[in-house]
Amino acid sequence: MVDPTLYSDDKEKLKHSGFGIASFVISIVTVFMIWGCLIYGVYLEEAMPQLSEDAPIILALAYSAILGSILCVFGTILGICSIFHKNRRRIFTVLGLCINLTSIVFIILIFS
Repeated sequence: MVDPTLYSDDKEKLKHSGFGIASFVISIVTVFMIWGCLIYGVYLEEAMPQLSEDAPIILALAYSAILGSILCVFGTILGICSIFHKNRRRIFTVLGLCINLTSIVFIILIFS
């Protein structure tokens, strides 16, 4: 059965899903983290080619990229949970899921 509130004028009264907003915010943060790590890593490679892989800045970049990947998966899980909330708007859920899933595919393609 179709929910009558989906097609009524009361749609303006629906709240946004908290999990959806969290998923969207996490997706934006992870995009900046991963792109920042990637760009700064390329810059360091060009600016200081003698830098070893055990340098503290390289390890910090690697750990930041790993943290961004974990956050991306967490944001995807929040987005999936948010889909099942009833009587909530889903725009941030859809945006968060799309950005998080795109980031996961990007991470898999770049780092594998």
